[in-house]
Amino acid sequence: MHVYWHMKSQLILRDDELLLEYVENFNRIFYRDTSKLTPVAVAKLKRFVNQKLRGHFAYEERRIFPALLRAGFGVKVTLCIAGLRKDHARFLKETKRLSRLLSTPAPTAADFKVLRKALLDFGARLRKHSTKENELFPSLV
Repeated sequence: MHVYWHMKSQLILRDDELLLEYVENFNRIFYRDTSKLTPVAVAKLKRFVNQKLRGHFAYEERRIFPALLRAGFGVKVTLCIAGLRKDHARFLKETKRLSRLLSTPAPTAADFKVLRKALLDFGARLRKHSTKENELFPSLV
């Protein structure tokens, strides 16, 4: 059982790192120069938000969290998962908002400002969420 959780936790944590790195890199580029927010970049970011981010959260909800709860790791893990699930619910709402913002035809400077703030806020919350998962998963092996 421990080997299984070690392998699964390593995969999920690596995926978390990649998601976070993508969001943070995009935020750095976008923060410096909104002209780099080309239609191609917007399409890639929107696809990332709609597929990769949502897919990651859905996978944890469908596969990882139920398996952890069935494994009976205790109350502390159960409470941690409850908090992570609340984060996921919020992230899913935020990804829908980001997707709408990224769908704005002919965005104005004000639209870019709103999008920039939404992305920065999302990235900060994603970092905190990732930290919680980094503390949870290794503690199970």
